[in-house]
Amino acid sequence: MLKLTRLSLEAATEAVNRAEAAYMNKPDFVDKGIEPNIRPVVIALVAHGFPTQNSCEGHLGLNLYPWIRLEPEISDTPTRDEVLKHLKRIHYEHEQLEELLGDFWQHAPRPSADRELHATLEWEPREQSDEEVVDEYLAELAQHFIAPPGYWLQCRGAEILTQLPGELLAPLQEQILANRQQDMLDFAEYLRSKL
Repeated sequence: MLKLTRLSLEAATEAVNRAEAAYMNKPDFVDKGIEPNIRPVVIALVAHGFPTQNSCEGHLGLNLYPWIRLEPEISDTPTRDEVLKHLKRIHYEHEQLEELLGDFWQHAPRPSADRELHATLEWEPREQSDEEVVDEYLAELAQHFIAPPGYWLQCRGAEILTQLPGELLAPLQEQILANRQQDMLDFAEYLRSKL
């Protein structure tokens, strides 16, 4: 039976700190770790049992929205059955995160539609079956390293911003980023209140 394993905020913070330290000690690591405006969200998600992988707090001129990539653990050399179980786990976690987000928006002032947080699978289930996702992943993994399938927590309008001309966004960038960072932090506060 699938279920999320919750942790206390203290245990989640320790787990995030350990994972971050292990990641930063890799020889090819070039980042500076989890950024301060997304760290509370990462910790709150881990406390609820969601396995975070990468994150970004958002940046002016690059991407005006914060995001978190989530990915259940899987071995480096998984079998087809293991990847199918991995996708089943993703579907379950995605559904649980969507339920939390739905509850969050019922209790929080709803922002404009482009700011609404949502969970997104890395593939479109209506267009690609789990079996096709598994076959594609295993074929690519045999050729070179590729991250296992996962899912994202991000703002619904994030992809639209990447298509707008820079001159239209320039005067609004700081406010767009501040609003979206605050939406993520508000969700983190909501998650903490549910522990």
